[in-house]
Amino acid sequence: MADTTEYLLTWNGAEGRIVSHGYRLMTDEPFSLPFAFASLYYEPEAGNAFLVEESGVRRNLSSSEMAAVRALCDRFWQENDFPVHAYDAESGLYEGRMARSAAEAAGYAFRVNEEPDHPASKWTGEAWERLAMTVLDDGTVRDWPENVCAQCVLGFTEAEKAQMVPDRPSMYHIWDMAAGTWKDPRSLARAKMDAASSLRVDFELLRHAASQDGYFTPSYETETWTWQVMEARACLADESAQTPYVDAFLAARTDEGKPDKKTLCEDILANHAAFLAAMAAVNGAQWGYLSRVKAATTKDECLAVQNEAHEYCTLSRRTLEV
Repeated sequence: MADTTEYLLTWNGAEGRIVSHGYRLMTDEPFSLPFAFASLYYEPEAGNAFLVEESGVRRNLSSSEMAAVRALCDRFWQENDFPVHAYDAESGLYEGRMARSAAEAAGYAFRVNEEPDHPASKWTGEAWERLAMTVLDDGTVRDWPENVCAQCVLGFTEAEKAQMVPDRPSMYHIWDMAAGTWKDPRSLARAKMDAASSLRVDFELLRHAASQDGYFTPSYETETWTWQVMEARACLADESAQTPYVDAFLAARTDEGKPDKKTLCEDILANHAAFLAAMAAVNGAQWGYLSRVKAATTKDECLAVQNEAHEYCTLSRRTLEV
C-alpha cells in the first residue's frame, strides 16, 4: 500500500490496537492471523514490523506476513464488533457507548474515535457539543441536562439555542416541536389559578416584610395579638378588667424600659392600628391584582398580571428593606 500510515496493528499479549480506514480500535481478543506470535508490532510510521515468538525470540515480519496484517486491518472493522459512541441520526442526540452491533440494530449512527466530553451532547456533523437544552416528547424542556433521557427527542447546543430558541415566556410554556417555538398548553381557567396562586405567595412575602418589626413573626407570637388587643381595650375602658396576658407579660419583663400597664396597653393598640394599616395596604393591592386576573380573557393577560404583581411585590420588599 502506498499510504502505509493508514495501517497499524499491535498485540502486547493482553491488548491489541488496530488502525485502518480512519478507525482506531482496541480489542482484548488476539488477532487471527495465519502465523503464530506471542506479541506483534506492525507500525509502519515508526518503522516497526516484528513479532515475538512464544519462546521469546524476536524476528522481523516477512513480506507475506505484513500483507496478511494489512489484509486483517482492511477487514477487521467490517467483521468484528467493537465499542462505538452512538447517536440518533436525526436529532444528533448522544445515546451512549455501546457495541457497534447494538448501535446498528437500534438504527443509530455512531462515531468510533470521537468521544463526547459530556453525556448530554449531540453530534453536529463535525464534533460533539454539550447540550444547553433538551426537549422531551411531551414538549417539556430541561436546561443544561446532565444526560439524554429516553424521552428526549430534541436538543440544542448553546449556539443553537441562542440562534433558534426565543426566551421562554414563563415556566408554564412548553416547546411546540411542529411550530418550533413556545406554547402555553394550559386552559384559561388553569392560567387564572396559577396566576392567583403565584401572586398570593408574592403578597404573603410582602406582608412579612411589611410587618411592624420588618421581619417574619412566627405564628405562635401572632396568635397572641388578638388577646393582647382585647385585654388592652378592656383595661383602658376599665382598670379593674381581667387582663391575664398583659399581667403575665409585665411580670416577666425585667428590662429598664418596662412600661406601666396603661402605657403598655396604649402601645398594643397603637401597634395594632399600624399593623392593620400596613396589612390593609398590602391586601388592597393584592385584591386589585386578583380582580384583574379574574377578569382576564386570555392566558397572556393572566401571565402579564402575574408578572406585574411579582415585580410590584419584589420592589416593595426592597423598599422596606432599605
